[in-house]
Amino acid sequence: MSNLRIRQTRGLYHILCMMLVTALCATATPLATAHRQADLQTQTAVTEDTNGQLKLSVTTPSVPIAAGQPFAVTITAITKSDATLTLAAMEETLGTFNVLEVIRESDIPVEDGRRFGWVLVLDSLSPGPQELPAINLEIGNTTDSTEQNVIKTKPVTLTVESSLGAAPEEAELRDIRGPIEVSLTSPWPWWSWLILGGSIVIAVAIVFLVVAHTSRKTDESATATPLLPADVEALEAINQLESEQLLTKARFHFFYTRLSAIVRRYIERRFSVMAPERTTDEFLREIRHQVILTNPQKDALAGFLRAADMVKFAKHEPLPQEGNAALLGARQFVAETRPQEPLETTQTREVA
Repeated sequence: MSNLRIRQTRGLYHILCMMLVTALCATATPLATAHRQADLQTQTAVTEDTNGQLKLSVTTPSVPIAAGQPFAVTITAITKSDATLTLAAMEETLGTFNVLEVIRESDIPVEDGRRFGWVLVLDSLSPGPQELPAINLEIGNTTDSTEQNVIKTKPVTLTVESSLGAAPEEAELRDIRGPIEVSLTSPWPWWSWLILGGSIVIAVAIVFLVVAHTSRKTDESATATPLLPADVEALEAINQLESEQLLTKARFHFFYTRLSAIVRRYIERRFSVMAPERTTDEFLREIRHQVILTNPQKDALAGFLRAADMVKFAKHEPLPQEGNAALLGARQFVAETRPQEPLETTQTREVA
Protein backbone atom coordinates (compact mmCIF):
# COMPACT_ATOMS: atom_id res chain seq x y z
CA MET A 1 0.00 0.00 0.00
CA SER A 2 1.45 3.41 -0.95
CA ASN A 3 2.31 6.10 1.62
CA LEU A 4 -0.53 8.27 0.29
CA ARG A 5 -3.06 5.50 0.81
CA ILE A 6 -1.75 4.89 4.33
CA ARG A 7 -2.19 8.55 5.21
CA GLN A 8 -5.72 8.58 3.77
CA THR A 9 -6.67 5.51 5.81
CA ARG A 10 -5.28 7.03 8.99
CA GLY A 11 -7.07 10.29 8.26
CA LEU A 12 -10.44 8.56 7.91
CA TYR A 13 -9.78 6.58 11.09
CA HIS A 14 -8.96 9.78 12.98
CA ILE A 15 -12.11 11.48 11.70
CA LEU A 16 -14.24 8.57 12.93
CA CYS A 17 -12.57 8.66 16.36
CA MET A 18 -13.03 12.43 16.60
CA MET A 19 -16.73 12.10 15.83
CA LEU A 20 -17.13 9.60 18.68
CA VAL A 21 -15.05 11.63 21.15
CA THR A 22 -16.58 15.04 20.34
CA ALA A 23 -19.87 14.23 22.06
CA LEU A 24 -18.05 13.12 25.23
CA CYS A 25 -15.79 16.19 25.33
CA ALA A 26 -18.36 18.87 24.45
CA THR A 27 -18.58 20.15 28.03
CA ALA A 28 -14.81 20.61 28.20
CA THR A 29 -14.65 22.97 25.17
CA PRO A 30 -15.49 26.26 27.01
CA LEU A 31 -12.83 25.53 29.65
CA ALA A 32 -10.16 24.80 27.02
CA THR A 33 -11.05 28.01 25.14
CA ALA A 34 -10.77 30.09 28.31
CA HIS A 35 -7.38 28.55 29.07
CA ARG A 36 -6.07 29.41 25.58
CA GLN A 37 -7.27 33.00 25.97
CA ALA A 38 -5.51 33.27 29.33
CA ASP A 39 -2.24 32.20 27.74
CA LEU A 40 -2.33 35.27 25.50
CA GLN A 41 -2.15 37.69 28.48
CA THR A 42 1.50 38.57 29.04
CA GLN A 43 3.71 41.07 30.85
CA THR A 44 7.08 42.40 29.65
CA ALA A 45 10.06 43.66 31.68
CA VAL A 46 12.47 45.81 29.64
CA THR A 47 16.16 46.51 30.42
CA GLU A 48 18.14 49.19 28.52
CA ASP A 49 21.79 50.13 29.01
CA THR A 50 22.85 53.76 29.40
CA ASN A 51 24.64 53.89 26.03
CA GLY A 52 21.64 52.67 24.04
CA GLN A 53 23.57 49.65 22.75
CA LEU A 54 21.12 47.06 24.05
CA LYS A 55 17.40 46.70 24.63
CA LEU A 56 16.54 43.52 26.51
CA SER A 57 12.99 42.36 27.30
CA VAL A 58 11.53 39.35 29.13
CA THR A 59 7.92 38.40 28.37
CA THR A 60 6.05 36.18 30.85
CA PRO A 61 2.40 35.26 31.51
CA SER A 62 0.56 37.93 33.51
CA VAL A 63 -2.15 35.55 34.72
CA PRO A 64 -1.70 32.89 37.43
CA ILE A 65 0.12 29.76 36.24
CA ALA A 66 -1.22 26.34 37.15
CA ALA A 67 1.19 24.35 39.30
CA GLY A 68 3.02 21.76 37.20
CA GLN A 69 1.77 23.30 33.92
CA PRO A 70 4.56 24.21 31.43
CA PHE A 71 4.64 27.83 30.25
CA ALA A 72 6.90 29.93 28.00
CA VAL A 73 9.22 32.79 28.92
CA THR A 74 10.51 34.76 25.91
CA ILE A 75 13.82 36.65 26.04
CA THR A 76 14.31 39.19 23.22
CA ALA A 77 17.29 41.51 22.68
CA ILE A 78 18.00 44.22 20.10
CA THR A 79 21.73 45.02 19.81
CA LYS A 80 24.12 46.74 17.45
CA SER A 81 24.63 44.94 14.15
CA ASP A 82 28.21 43.88 15.05
CA ALA A 83 27.32 42.52 18.49
CA THR A 84 27.20 38.87 19.57
CA LEU A 85 24.87 37.65 22.31
CA THR A 86 24.74 34.25 23.99
CA LEU A 87 22.61 32.84 26.77
CA ALA A 88 24.73 31.81 29.76
CA ALA A 89 24.73 28.14 30.74
CA MET A 90 21.40 27.26 32.35
CA GLU A 91 20.98 25.19 35.48
CA GLU A 92 18.11 22.73 35.84
CA THR A 93 16.25 25.25 38.00
CA LEU A 94 15.69 29.02 38.10
CA GLY A 95 14.68 29.79 41.66
CA THR A 96 11.58 27.69 42.27
CA PHE A 97 11.06 27.08 38.54
CA ASN A 98 12.18 23.95 36.68
CA VAL A 99 13.87 24.50 33.30
CA LEU A 100 12.26 21.99 30.91
CA GLU A 101 13.69 23.23 27.60
CA VAL A 102 15.75 26.10 26.15
CA ILE A 103 15.02 26.98 22.50
CA ARG A 104 17.13 29.35 20.38
CA GLU A 105 14.45 31.38 18.60
CA SER A 106 16.28 33.91 16.43
CA ASP A 107 19.60 35.52 15.50
CA ILE A 108 18.82 37.78 12.55
CA PRO A 109 19.62 41.29 11.30
CA VAL A 110 16.86 43.89 11.70
CA GLU A 111 16.46 47.56 10.88
CA ASP A 112 17.77 48.75 14.29
CA GLY A 113 20.72 46.32 14.44
CA ARG A 114 20.47 42.64 15.28
CA ARG A 115 17.72 40.67 17.00
CA PHE A 116 18.39 37.75 19.32
CA GLY A 117 15.71 35.60 20.92
CA TRP A 118 15.30 32.58 23.20
CA VAL A 119 12.29 30.75 24.61
CA LEU A 120 12.50 29.03 28.01
CA VAL A 121 9.89 26.39 28.83
CA LEU A 122 9.42 26.30 32.62
CA ASP A 123 7.09 24.94 35.26
CA SER A 124 6.82 25.13 39.06
CA LEU A 125 5.23 23.10 41.84
CA SER A 126 5.53 25.89 44.46
CA PRO A 127 2.21 27.79 44.82
CA GLY A 128 1.95 31.50 45.52
CA PRO A 129 3.98 34.50 44.29
CA GLN A 130 7.34 33.22 43.00
CA GLU A 131 10.22 35.34 41.73
CA LEU A 132 11.80 34.40 38.41
CA PRO A 133 15.41 35.49 39.06
CA ALA A 134 17.63 37.45 36.72
CA ILE A 135 18.97 35.51 33.72
CA ASN A 136 22.58 36.06 32.61
CA LEU A 137 23.57 36.75 29.01
CA GLU A 138 27.04 37.36 27.56
CA ILE A 139 27.44 40.17 25.02
CA GLY A 140 30.49 40.62 22.83
CA ASN A 141 31.68 42.01 19.51
CA THR A 142 32.35 40.27 16.22
CA THR A 143 35.62 42.21 15.78
CA ASP A 144 36.99 41.25 19.21
CA SER A 145 36.02 37.79 20.46
CA THR A 146 37.87 38.29 23.76
CA GLU A 147 35.69 41.20 24.88
CA GLN A 148 32.73 39.72 26.77
CA ASN A 149 30.38 41.47 29.22
CA VAL A 150 27.64 39.91 31.33
CA ILE A 151 24.19 41.49 31.35
CA LYS A 152 21.15 40.42 33.34
CA THR A 153 17.42 40.52 32.81
CA LYS A 154 15.12 42.05 35.41
CA PRO A 155 13.62 39.62 37.95
CA VAL A 156 9.90 39.03 37.42
CA THR A 157 7.30 37.93 39.95
CA LEU A 158 4.89 35.24 38.74
CA THR A 159 1.90 33.74 40.54
CA VAL A 160 1.68 29.94 40.68
CA GLU A 161 -1.80 28.67 41.46
CA SER A 162 -2.33 25.28 43.11
CA SER A 163 -5.29 23.11 42.21
CA LEU A 164 -6.08 23.08 45.95
CA GLY A 165 -6.83 26.80 45.93
CA ALA A 166 -5.14 29.94 47.24
CA ALA A 167 -4.17 28.30 50.57
CA PRO A 168 -3.25 24.66 49.89
CA GLU A 169 -1.85 24.20 53.39
CA GLU A 170 -5.36 24.76 54.81
CA ALA A 171 -6.99 22.16 52.57
CA GLU A 172 -8.62 19.28 54.43
CA LEU A 173 -8.80 15.66 53.33
CA ARG A 174 -12.29 14.28 52.99
CA ASP A 175 -13.26 11.20 54.92
CA ILE A 176 -13.57 7.86 53.10
CA ARG A 177 -17.06 7.23 51.82
CA GLY A 178 -18.96 4.14 52.79
CA PRO A 179 -19.58 1.14 50.52
CA ILE A 180 -21.71 1.66 47.42
CA GLU A 181 -24.04 -0.98 46.13
CA VAL A 182 -23.35 -1.94 42.53
CA SER A 183 -26.12 -3.43 40.42
CA LEU A 184 -25.12 -6.49 38.42
CA THR A 185 -27.85 -5.88 35.87
CA SER A 186 -27.31 -3.54 32.91
CA PRO A 187 -29.17 -0.20 33.17
CA TRP A 188 -29.64 -0.26 29.38
CA PRO A 189 -32.37 -2.42 27.80
CA TRP A 190 -31.36 -5.14 25.33
CA TRP A 191 -32.57 -3.22 22.29
CA SER A 192 -30.19 -0.28 23.06
CA TRP A 193 -27.20 -2.65 22.78
CA LEU A 194 -28.61 -3.88 19.46
CA ILE A 195 -28.80 -0.31 18.13
CA LEU A 196 -25.25 0.47 19.33
CA GLY A 197 -23.82 -2.67 17.71
CA GLY A 198 -25.65 -1.96 14.45
CA SER A 199 -24.37 1.64 14.42
CA ILE A 200 -20.78 0.45 14.84
CA VAL A 201 -21.15 -2.07 12.00
CA ILE A 202 -22.62 0.60 9.71
CA ALA A 203 -19.82 3.08 10.57
CA VAL A 204 -17.13 0.47 9.85
CA ALA A 205 -18.81 -0.43 6.54
CA ILE A 206 -18.95 3.25 5.50
CA VAL A 207 -15.25 3.75 6.31
CA PHE A 208 -14.35 0.61 4.33
CA LEU A 209 -16.34 1.75 1.29
CA VAL A 210 -14.88 5.26 1.40
CA VAL A 211 -11.32 3.90 1.68
CA ALA A 212 -11.87 1.49 -1.20
CA HIS A 213 -13.39 4.20 -3.40
CA THR A 214 -10.66 6.73 -2.57
CA SER A 215 -7.92 4.17 -3.19
CA ARG A 216 -9.35 3.30 -6.60
CA LYS A 217 -9.54 6.98 -7.59
CA THR A 218 -5.99 7.55 -6.32
CA ASP A 219 -4.64 4.65 -8.36
CA GLU A 220 -6.41 5.94 -11.48
CA SER A 221 -5.15 9.50 -11.02
CA ALA A 222 -1.61 8.28 -10.29
CA THR A 223 -1.64 6.29 -13.55
CA ALA A 224 -3.00 9.23 -15.55
CA THR A 225 -0.79 12.02 -14.09
CA PRO A 226 2.64 11.01 -12.73
CA LEU A 227 4.04 12.97 -9.78
CA LEU A 228 6.47 15.81 -10.35
CA PRO A 229 10.03 15.33 -9.07
CA ALA A 230 10.27 16.08 -5.34
CA ASP A 231 12.38 19.24 -5.77
CA VAL A 232 10.18 20.65 -8.57
CA GLU A 233 7.02 20.03 -6.55
CA ALA A 234 8.54 21.66 -3.44
CA LEU A 235 9.77 24.78 -5.26
CA GLU A 236 6.40 25.25 -7.01
CA ALA A 237 4.61 24.91 -3.66
CA ILE A 238 6.96 27.47 -2.06
CA ASN A 239 6.34 29.93 -4.92
CA GLN A 240 2.58 29.42 -4.59
CA LEU A 241 2.77 30.03 -0.83
CA GLU A 242 4.77 33.24 -1.35
CA SER A 243 2.26 34.53 -3.92
CA GLU A 244 -0.56 34.26 -1.35
CA GLN A 245 1.15 36.99 0.77
CA LEU A 246 0.13 35.44 4.08
CA LEU A 247 2.89 37.34 5.93
CA THR A 248 1.46 40.74 4.99
CA LYS A 249 -1.95 39.52 6.21
CA ALA A 250 -0.41 38.49 9.60
CA ARG A 251 -1.53 34.87 9.08
CA PHE A 252 1.72 33.57 10.59
CA HIS A 253 0.36 30.30 11.99
CA PHE A 254 -1.11 29.23 8.63
CA PHE A 255 2.04 30.36 6.77
CA TYR A 256 4.48 28.38 8.94
CA THR A 257 2.19 25.33 8.99
CA ARG A 258 2.11 25.28 5.16
CA LEU A 259 5.85 25.93 4.77
CA SER A 260 6.76 23.25 7.33
CA ALA A 261 4.50 20.73 5.55
CA ILE A 262 6.14 21.51 2.18
CA VAL A 263 9.65 20.93 3.56
CA ARG A 264 8.63 17.73 5.37
CA ARG A 265 6.93 16.31 2.24
CA TYR A 266 10.04 17.12 0.18
CA ILE A 267 12.24 15.27 2.68
CA GLU A 268 9.88 12.27 2.66
CA ARG A 269 9.92 11.99 -1.14
CA ARG A 270 13.59 12.90 -1.62
CA PHE A 271 15.14 10.72 1.12
CA SER A 272 12.36 8.17 1.87
CA VAL A 273 12.05 9.44 5.46
CA MET A 274 8.57 9.50 6.97
CA ALA A 275 8.87 13.13 8.10
CA PRO A 276 5.14 14.10 8.22
CA GLU A 277 4.35 11.24 10.59
CA ARG A 278 6.87 12.24 13.29
CA THR A 279 7.35 15.05 15.76
CA THR A 280 10.19 17.48 15.14
CA ASP A 281 12.41 15.91 17.83
CA GLU A 282 11.77 12.35 16.53
CA PHE A 283 12.55 13.38 12.97
CA LEU A 284 15.73 15.27 13.91
CA ARG A 285 16.98 12.31 15.98
CA GLU A 286 16.63 10.02 12.95
CA ILE A 287 18.32 12.52 10.61
CA ARG A 288 21.35 12.85 12.94
CA HIS A 289 22.15 9.13 12.53
CA GLN A 290 22.02 9.20 8.72
CA VAL A 291 24.44 10.57 6.15
CA ILE A 292 21.87 12.00 3.75
CA LEU A 293 22.55 15.58 4.91
CA THR A 294 25.68 17.50 5.84
CA ASN A 295 26.04 18.88 9.36
CA PRO A 296 25.32 22.51 8.27
CA GLN A 297 22.21 21.30 6.45
CA LYS A 298 21.07 19.38 9.55
CA ASP A 299 21.61 22.48 11.74
CA ALA A 300 19.73 24.75 9.30
CA LEU A 301 16.85 22.25 9.08
CA ALA A 302 16.66 21.92 12.88
CA GLY A 303 16.53 25.70 13.31
CA PHE A 304 13.82 26.06 10.67
CA LEU A 305 11.58 23.29 12.10
CA ARG A 306 11.92 24.53 15.70
CA ALA A 307 11.10 28.10 14.63
CA ALA A 308 7.99 26.78 12.84
CA ASP A 309 6.97 24.81 15.98
CA MET A 310 7.23 27.99 18.07
CA VAL A 311 4.70 29.70 15.78
CA LYS A 312 2.39 26.68 15.50
CA PHE A 313 2.36 25.52 19.12
CA ALA A 314 3.69 28.35 21.35
CA LYS A 315 1.64 31.16 19.70
CA HIS A 316 4.81 33.11 18.82
CA GLU A 317 4.24 35.97 16.36
CA PRO A 318 7.39 36.44 14.24
CA LEU A 319 8.45 39.52 12.33
CA PRO A 320 7.63 39.58 8.57
CA GLN A 321 11.34 39.52 7.72
CA GLU A 322 11.67 36.29 9.70
CA GLY A 323 8.99 34.73 7.48
CA ASN A 324 10.80 35.93 4.34
CA ALA A 325 14.04 34.47 5.71
CA ALA A 326 12.23 31.17 6.30
CA LEU A 327 11.06 31.15 2.65
CA LEU A 328 14.60 31.82 1.44
CA GLY A 329 15.99 29.10 3.73
CA ALA A 330 13.45 26.54 2.44
CA ARG A 331 14.40 27.33 -1.17
CA GLN A 332 18.12 27.05 -0.41
CA PHE A 333 17.61 23.73 1.41
CA VAL A 334 15.76 22.24 -1.59
CA ALA A 335 18.36 23.61 -4.04
CA GLU A 336 21.29 22.21 -2.03
CA THR A 337 19.75 18.74 -1.55
CA ARG A 338 18.05 18.19 -4.92
CA PRO A 339 19.40 15.36 -7.11
CA GLN A 340 22.40 16.44 -9.14
CA GLU A 341 22.11 16.11 -12.92
CA PRO A 342 24.65 13.81 -14.65
CA LEU A 343 27.73 15.61 -15.94
CA GLU A 344 27.12 14.40 -19.53
CA THR A 345 23.62 15.93 -19.56
CA THR A 346 24.98 19.28 -18.32
CA GLN A 347 27.74 19.36 -20.96
CA THR A 348 25.26 18.46 -23.72
CA ARG A 349 23.04 21.41 -22.75
CA GLU A 350 26.01 23.80 -22.80
CA VAL A 351 27.03 22.64 -26.32
CA ALA A 352 23.45 22.98 -27.57
